[in-house]
Amino acid sequence: MIIELDFTKARIENLPTPPRRSNGKTGEQWYKDASKHSTPKLQLRLSSTGIKTWYYVAKIDGTTSKIRLGGYPELTPTQAREARSKTSGEISLGENPQQIKAVNRARDLQHTFTLQDALDLHLANNDLRPPTRAGYSQCFSSKVNGLSKWLDKPLANISRTMVKKWYRHRLKSTKSSAMLESRYLRAVINTAIAEAKDKHIVLLEHGNPCDGLASVNKEKKVKLKPRTGYIRPSDMPAFYSALLNLYSDHPTSNFETAKDYLLFLLFSGCRVDETAKLKRDDINLKRKIFILRKPKNGEDDIELPLNHVLFEITERRLAKRSTYLFSDSTGKKPLKRPAKALA
Repeated sequence: MIIELDFTKARIENLPTPPRRSNGKTGEQWYKDASKHSTPKLQLRLSSTGIKTWYYVAKIDGTTSKIRLGGYPELTPTQAREARSKTSGEISLGENPQQIKAVNRARDLQHTFTLQDALDLHLANNDLRPPTRAGYSQCFSSKVNGLSKWLDKPLANISRTMVKKWYRHRLKSTKSSAMLESRYLRAVINTAIAEAKDKHIVLLEHGNPCDGLASVNKEKKVKLKPRTGYIRPSDMPAFYSALLNLYSDHPTSNFETAKDYLLFLLFSGCRVDETAKLKRDDINLKRKIFILRKPKNGEDDIELPLNHVLFEITERRLAKRSTYLFSDSTGKKPLKRPAKALA
């Protein structure tokens, strides 16, 4: 219900603060001008937080719109009536004040919203796993790829030409890194564009500056070759035999741990990093299970069975009394890629 009120400073100052809604959200009370200068188009909103805001309420293009004029006491009743008259005049000339404000907001945002702002927004809006989050941070802080120099630039100042030039330079160093970095850059800017679009603001008039990279890939014939460093089925018996007979007389190579680690990978099918990070508490010999903590393909922990081979490996590793099931030579950190053992 809208209450009529003679808008004076004294009456506005003494208005009672409305209570919050039953669901805990902010409550409000609307007032319309009842003075001799009254017009139903000038209204005052008082929230349960005590904030008072002037609005011009009118039909624009057949739709009732509430156009914010400013807050009280920044705008006195007299100034609010003047702002209402100005807005009414703009509408009578066929202008839409809301569209004008949206254009001005977009113009301001284009000159102030930086790549660092976009990165912060992307990391805040997306539930990324720690390795992925670390990948973004490393990518945009690296002095090698040059993206760190762009962090303070407004997105509107990062052109397609700049991105293409940067991408061609990166391709000369390493194709895989260039493609990954460009995907990160594209994703960060897309998040910013989508966020602005939700607020009816056009952040970048010409779209994502990374959209032109497809032509560079075609021009440079950029295509990553699939990996060839895998064990073919026909070679598996020989590889397995060599693994079982892996010598352990080298004092610094930690071959015993590497052997158990590689066997665990073979018989579990788990990912390299997830297996290396298995801890003592992740193994339950009584139930014959092991637990992968927050695996890459899901948010929840996964319980998997220990077959007889995995059971023997885990039982042997638990006797080592280290924090991780497969520790490095220090016994305090998870095992990294056992390059010597694989060789």
